[in-house]
Amino acid sequence: MLALSLWNKKIRYSKKDYLGLTGHEGNHGEDVKEIYYYLDATPTHAYMKMLYKYPQAEFPYHWLVAENAARTKFDPEFELHDTGVFDQHKYFDVFIEYAKGRYRRYSYKNYSAYRSSETAPLNILPTIWFRNTWAWGYDDATPNMFASDEDIIEIRHKTWINSVFIVKTVMNCCL
Repeated sequence: MLALSLWNKKIRYSKKDYLGLTGHEGNHGEDVKEIYYYLDATPTHAYMKMLYKYPQAEFPYHWLVAENAARTKFDPEFELHDTGVFDQHKYFDVFIEYAKGRYRRYSYKNYSAYRSSETAPLNILPTIWFRNTWAWGYDDATPNMFASDEDIIEIRHKTWINSVFIVKTVMNCCL
């Protein structure tokens, strides 16, 4: 599995998944309190592209959970944009692209763009998970990762014969 973690150095940990409220936490049932858009995809999902809006300020996890839990089903939902983290237009646009190429070749590219006149730190951490069968003694198929270019990481694994994951990150570009 391939995913993305983000860290703007405003909180102690990286942002690795969406903030979701379960039924008892939200006033209108389960809900994701994030701002993201699916921009493009093929019907087979051989290609996908999305945009995630990540604030430069501290992400208001606790405020979103507490405020939505305090509201009744007759009140409007308290959304991320209601917290004011985007009011001064200080955020990142993080674009994420996945593509499946020929011969079991997979590409993953992400890049960010400042949406503010001020620069701010953003750590983009591509993350991949493998099922750890080598620790159980079933085989010795540990993943093999290496840098094939300054900003490209290639990942190989013997269970995916002739498969290559190419992870490319372009950090903090301004559009």
